[in-house]
Amino acid sequence: MIQPADYSKTAALAYDEALAFLRQIGTARGFLAAPSNPNTMPRTTALNHFVTRRHSCAVYPFRNLPKPEFASWLFSTGDGRMAIAVDNKQIDAWTKVSTLSRDVQMARSVVHELGHFHLSESLRQGRQPGGYTSAATAAEEEKAWIFCFAFFAVLMGSYAREGRGAPHFCDDAPKVVF
Repeated sequence: MIQPADYSKTAALAYDEALAFLRQIGTARGFLAAPSNPNTMPRTTALNHFVTRRHSCAVYPFRNLPKPEFASWLFSTGDGRMAIAVDNKQIDAWTKVSTLSRDVQMARSVVHELGHFHLSESLRQGRQPGGYTSAATAAEEEKAWIFCFAFFAVLMGSYAREGRGAPHFCDDAPKVVF
């Protein structure tokens, strides 16, 4: 287990990132609501734009990540920047065995890697130019997942607050799955 101070730091960083993301997209409801066309991936698209604009860290499809059971990994582009590598086959495999859509699986993977980007200095420093970063430690994985769900918790809170102001308020936040 990570230390309480690490939880606080991780949650504060996720909060700051989620607020910046909300400023970009304007409303949590638009992001969290189920897309009208299930074949589109609006959440992933919005997150990819955010990560690229805010951190110059693009999201790319890759094959053969260092561990085949992983869906995403940080990658050094060789010019001092980082990228998020995503294995679409693994995302599809996870989608088949869960109740989560492909868009949600991708969004979770992108935000998880954003957590590594911020919180795992050893991964950024230990990378090979033009290659994958080293494997995360158990504590780094824990922090990245805490970051991921703290980020989405801020969005859910905003979503619920936005709903309270609606003329026909219905707390449908439990319908949104992350």
